[in-house]
Amino acid sequence: MPEPSIPPNDTKSDPGKADHWPRFIGQLAQDLKLAAVCMAALSVVRAVLIGIFHDQMSPDSGSSDLILIMLNGMRFDFRITAIVVALPMLLSLACLLVDVTRSARLVRRITLALFLIATLIIAVIDIGYFGEYHDQFNHWILGAIFDDLGAVVVTAWKQYPVLWALLGLGVASVTLVYGAGRWVMGRTTQPRLLERLTRAQATRILTLALLVVCYIFAVRGSITNRPVQEKDAAVSRDTFLNRTVVNPYTALRYAIKNYRLLTSAAGLAVYLPDGDIHAAARLVAGDDREIHSIDDALRHIAAGPKGAPPRHIFLLVMESYDAWPTLDQYASLGLCENVKQLGRDGVHVRAFLPASTGTMVSFAPIITGLADTGVMTNYQPSARTPYASSIAPIFKRLGYETNVFYSGYPSWQLIGDFCIDQGFDNVYSGADIGSWAHTNEWGVDDEDLLDYAVKTLDDDRPSFNIILTTTFHPPYDIDVYGKGFSLHEAPAVLRDKFAGSNISLPELGHLWYSDQCIGRFAKQVTDKFTDSIIAATGDHWSRRFIAARPTLYERSSVPLMLYGPSVLDGVARPEAMAGSHLDICPTLIELAAPQGFEYHAIGRDMLVRRRNPLGFSRVRVIGPDFIMDTDGRHVIKRIPGRKLPSPLPDRDDLLRRHAAVQALAWWRIMRGTELPDEPMPAVDVVVTRRSR
Repeated sequence: MPEPSIPPNDTKSDPGKADHWPRFIGQLAQDLKLAAVCMAALSVVRAVLIGIFHDQMSPDSGSSDLILIMLNGMRFDFRITAIVVALPMLLSLACLLVDVTRSARLVRRITLALFLIATLIIAVIDIGYFGEYHDQFNHWILGAIFDDLGAVVVTAWKQYPVLWALLGLGVASVTLVYGAGRWVMGRTTQPRLLERLTRAQATRILTLALLVVCYIFAVRGSITNRPVQEKDAAVSRDTFLNRTVVNPYTALRYAIKNYRLLTSAAGLAVYLPDGDIHAAARLVAGDDREIHSIDDALRHIAAGPKGAPPRHIFLLVMESYDAWPTLDQYASLGLCENVKQLGRDGVHVRAFLPASTGTMVSFAPIITGLADTGVMTNYQPSARTPYASSIAPIFKRLGYETNVFYSGYPSWQLIGDFCIDQGFDNVYSGADIGSWAHTNEWGVDDEDLLDYAVKTLDDDRPSFNIILTTTFHPPYDIDVYGKGFSLHEAPAVLRDKFAGSNISLPELGHLWYSDQCIGRFAKQVTDKFTDSIIAATGDHWSRRFIAARPTLYERSSVPLMLYGPSVLDGVARPEAMAGSHLDICPTLIELAAPQGFEYHAIGRDMLVRRRNPLGFSRVRVIGPDFIMDTDGRHVIKRIPGRKLPSPLPDRDDLLRRHAAVQALAWWRIMRGTELPDEPMPAVDVVVTRRSR
């Protein structure tokens, strides 16, 4: 397309010298149109995201909130746009000196095409990610690096119409690039108008200065004394809307930035800005003991068994097993009858949290006894040898053989090597179970895994066994109706809730199937090993709900059931109980260890009466009556079936305790056990977190 022609000006100062200003103005006009396309594209992505997931929006939010969100989002969009137009604009400026219009136009065309195609692709991925994680790209997007990427791709291929999506992306890309290209590179009257308005030398200087100032403001996304930051996204009381403010590019940048910060030398400042790791150690220890190391702060002395010590211990960590299906309001679904019965016959801890929001980052804290701090513990050099709080060496000292049974494959996230490095005697995986079992890309079905565990063990030696399942997970390919699942339509009392549900009945059938397997396993274990105890929990909440706007408890909690008729006989159940994955192993140790046995743990024995028991996860704190988020507005909500305490717990105290647990775990994983002689210097680190 020919370049708009603007006749050069004759200058009185030097009539023989050509005036390059009109050439620059012509290129600048196209740069401004390119910027307008970028801004419009990012705003459309935000609007589409809100439109698709509008059911998650608070009923109190209205048009004014939407306008505020869109306007605030433009601050982040300006930063991306400034980066995109940087090179074309530099070439436009060069036109003031030499004729590089051909190069400028070529670069502008390529920039426009690459940006639109990349934005279309990243927007589709971001929308799918939001549907799964209820957030834009966060630290979990890095799972594509650490996870089994092949299994992720295969699962996506089975679950979504990937081929049609790729075809649609191709057609949309060609259409957008062609249509936007014609407008951006086409003829326009603006250059002539701008050229006439800026004929005076002083006006030209002012125009260039204004251009530089506007570009600086755009790069910063702000006209104040600091650039826009992720925390500035939380301008609404609606958490969902706050999550849509940043664009996908910015969300991905923050995810990578925060991970790099956590794994750097300054990572402690994320949890302890003042750097006082000694004070954190004293707070976690909870007494006036002398502390020279992290391990000193985590030392416990067993009180002695509360009843008959278990000969065999089974810790079931079930894929995506939420607490919400165990609530009375969802009883008509009949999804968790076996697990609930185990809780009625044993111990059911309702105020309970997973260590984190994914499988490996919850499994690693169970194995190591150290909280998830966002550093991918299983990949850290320190994890090549057991920590003092690692569960396998503790039970080996108690005379137990230690085993891991995992339905997947040992190469996934190096889980096989990680468990062996952390002291387990044996790691059995889907590869050991045999070709006779039904498998998908994530491993064997629950029933095959649990049957294999029972058949593999004998009563010759006490055993401690962790069993990690994978069935309640995409691609949901089990014929659950063929196995007896009978729910073909939503119960009448829940029909309204299902209108906004992001989970189908066949998918819920996989949760029912897992529950059937657990009930069958419990019977097999108690028949074969009479002096045994089963602890059953979920690895993390499933991110799938019947309710369109699940409560904080529903989108945070997993159940914990302890079942062992002979072991728990006569064991007192505290009326007020709360905990997390960090508290499971101390609880089991105290059931098995003799009086005076020394062990290390961040968590506490949940079967001991405490004044204010608490459970800590990566982003939550829970008590017997309440749950609080630590990564947003620090909202305190009640636990279903309980009343909020009066007065409410001190938020600052809860945040201090949560930070101390995270800081000690971070230090032990990244720095070792020895504490510095003096507190670490305070570090001014801005941790960017959107309200969740």
